[in-house]
Amino acid sequence: MITALKQIKNLLANGPIAVRYSRSHEMDLVRGYSLDHAAGRREAGLSCVVITEDDAREGDGWLARLIADYSYMIPQGGGGYGWLARGKVVGRDSDGAHVIRQVAYIDRLSDDFVARCSQYSLAYHDRCRDGRREPAWPAPKDYGL
Repeated sequence: MITALKQIKNLLANGPIAVRYSRSHEMDLVRGYSLDHAAGRREAGLSCVVITEDDAREGDGWLARLIADYSYMIPQGGGGYGWLARGKVVGRDSDGAHVIRQVAYIDRLSDDFVARCSQYSLAYHDRCRDGRREPAWPAPKDYGL
């Protein structure tokens, strides 16, 4: 179970990882593709956010925002979760997210970890939107990341 950014960084030492939110990684791996609900068609693989070592060099805040990026895809009331995988990037989906195939499951993201990443991301974007200079930028460590 992934509970901290440090674990994400350790995984990146072995290559890029993909973050995906869905009802079941087992079902996703069997099906092998995401759906473009607006167009009613299959994507070329599973839609996800790919994170690389370059992203890790951008700092913990950037990593937290990438992890939180599609967390809104968790169904309301539960029934879904975030998980990590490795796979071959084969393109982009209709929303511009990476699409991967030959997917290998790594581990699940803890719900608490995803919530903390999302809270940090919201605070960061609120500050950007408001254009405030004070108080200081939110720090990932303030969110237990």
